[in-house]
Amino acid sequence: MDLYWVTKAGADPVAYFEKYPGRFKLWHVKDMDDQGRFAPVGEGTIDFGRILAKKELSGMQYYMVEQDMTFDGLKPLEAIKISHEGLKKFGFE
Repeated sequence: MDLYWVTKAGADPVAYFEKYPGRFKLWHVKDMDDQGRFAPVGEGTIDFGRILAKKELSGMQYYMVEQDMTFDGLKPLEAIKISHEGLKKFGFE
């Protein structure tokens, strides 16, 4: 499941986990800023703590972090560093 696009569409990833438990083996983890643009993980509005708490219900075995684009002069490698710290903050292993 791409957590960004599900959220951008106005849906709730946790609701999908509850409706279809165990079906979401791979997550695409990327964050969204308050303008709806891509943001480094932990710098945006997506509640990864709430989503990650339902990891077992979802069936998640793997995740990948994506940063499709950067904005406001942020360099891609800077975004990677921020996302790496954000992952740790939320408890991704």
